[in-house]
Amino acid sequence: MKPNSIILIVALICFLAIPSMAACPDSDLNGDCIVDFRDFAWLAQEWLAGTPTDCSPADLTGDCFVDVYDLAFMADPNQWLTSGTPGEMVKIHKGTFQMGDNVDGMGNSLPLHMVTLSPFYMGKNLITYQQFIAFLNAVNPIVDIGQIIYASADTGRTQHWMAYGYCPYLSISGSPLTPVTISYNSSTHKFTVLSKDGRSMNNDPIMDVSWDAAAAYCNWRSQQEGLQPCYGTSGGLLTRVTDFTKNGYRLPTEAEWEYAARGWNTSTRFPWGDTITPSNANYYSFWRLGVPRYSYDLSTTATFNPTWGSSGNYPYTSPVGSFPANSFGLYDMTGNLRQWVNDWWGSSYSSAPQTNPTGPAWSGWGTVRGGSWTDSANYNRVCYRTNGFFGPPDGWCYHTGFRIVRNFP
Repeated sequence: MKPNSIILIVALICFLAIPSMAACPDSDLNGDCIVDFRDFAWLAQEWLAGTPTDCSPADLTGDCFVDVYDLAFMADPNQWLTSGTPGEMVKIHKGTFQMGDNVDGMGNSLPLHMVTLSPFYMGKNLITYQQFIAFLNAVNPIVDIGQIIYASADTGRTQHWMAYGYCPYLSISGSPLTPVTISYNSSTHKFTVLSKDGRSMNNDPIMDVSWDAAAAYCNWRSQQEGLQPCYGTSGGLLTRVTDFTKNGYRLPTEAEWEYAARGWNTSTRFPWGDTITPSNANYYSFWRLGVPRYSYDLSTTATFNPTWGSSGNYPYTSPVGSFPANSFGLYDMTGNLRQWVNDWWGSSYSSAPQTNPTGPAWSGWGTVRGGSWTDSANYNRVCYRTNGFFGPPDGWCYHTGFRIVRNFP
């Protein structure tokens, strides 16, 4: 195609339709759910990029090559200046990346292997107390005298570790083991979020929630929005089986989580680079013999985050979005709270390349990714993975929350 023809297409882009609201359009390359000159600049940067085995995110037509056909696709009136925001989520584009610890060689994050993922939506933020309380008040769960919240259908439980527990409800305490900020009124049968040191916790991420609670929240929210629930149920209780063909909300797979956490920085310890400071994330700086235990921890003091953990009662979580987003536009992908993912726990990876992996078969333990307000720098690396202190799907801990994803249409 002649240069004049390309210039004409670019000129036409400037005068196309007024924005309309819809799901994020396919030509949205930077994840802000509107197709504009920022996406055009991205496409220009990727111009003529791509190979049959390594498609560029700017390949809009699916031929693994960025060329005039992709430019014409973006210029289409159904794409240019169209926008939409599906539930405060970010579109994560398809891509291939190397999964695992490619910096420090952490044992259970090996071997390194290539993973290819289809596009999906991911929540910009962790689910907050306000969002989770809305779920609890809508589904009317069982509240046990042992201060545990259960699924409303879980009437036959005998021990809380054998049941479908959601989370505890306790007042704020000076102990890090019992810092839950949910209150229950037995007269009104309603839950509320308590304040901490005079500060509302509504916009802090919900913690001390089980995998079961996260899955139940996803099903409930899917139903509220007319979507298909992803998690199977029987007699009102979760079967802990995920249907990835459904269009509702679910937890991210472990591969989706790591790909999204890394963003465009695919070979660094953290979403932003190889070192961490209290301005990057809400974590605990652990020192030994007067210096940080980990050379990549550049904090100048041995303490919790100085802004959010300097005084007062636990927990030292921070409101979602308090720290810079990663290059995909996601907040708190490390720090603040660890996060449940959908996969069951496996102690190591396979070395074989994989496409849209969903994890091992049932192992009795869930998988947790990311670091938290109480974790040192090494636990906040994007490769870090564990089955947690309370790894069974009905277990919980004060450093664990969750975020949600949806399949891209």
